[in-house]
Amino acid sequence: GMFLLHSEMSFSETVKIESEVDGDAIACQFIFSKEKNNNTTKSGGYGHSHHNIRYIPSRKESHEIRPELEYIYFLIVLSKDYYFNLVDMASTLHEDFVRQMEKGISPSFIEGDLYVTPEMRHSINSIKECKHEGHLKRMFIDTRIMELIMFQLEQFGQYLHSDKEVL
Repeated sequence: GMFLLHSEMSFSETVKIESEVDGDAIACQFIFSKEKNNNTTKSGGYGHSHHNIRYIPSRKESHEIRPELEYIYFLIVLSKDYYFNLVDMASTLHEDFVRQMEKGISPSFIEGDLYVTPEMRHSINSIKECKHEGHLKRMFIDTRIMELIMFQLEQFGQYLHSDKEVL
């Protein structure tokens, strides 16, 4: 019920990357980018970062990658069952997301992406640098995935409720 992808990409010309999802899935996407030859930004040089959670029904997609940027792409693809085993489907935070999924629409959790926090970056680095093996590795990665989703939902909740606050 889970697939992880970590990719570092840099191209000399614009390219299209095609992806295909067979079966419904929930994707937690974390994308880091920087201009080539610009290593002065914080966090290892990748100053532009964003994330979202998306429902992806079976389909093929094409994405254009620009040559002037270097990318790090960290993707967690979860089956719907795996995701909703971790997260309460009936949560008020999920109402719109679940409703759109049930209509067959391919929604993002929120319109537009939000910035990756230092805590999210730490969890991603922990997964990439994991030294455990076997069952302990699986437990460690499951825990970090749950932590990442928690950080995402926490930030989404703050974003969605920020317009209701009165100064």
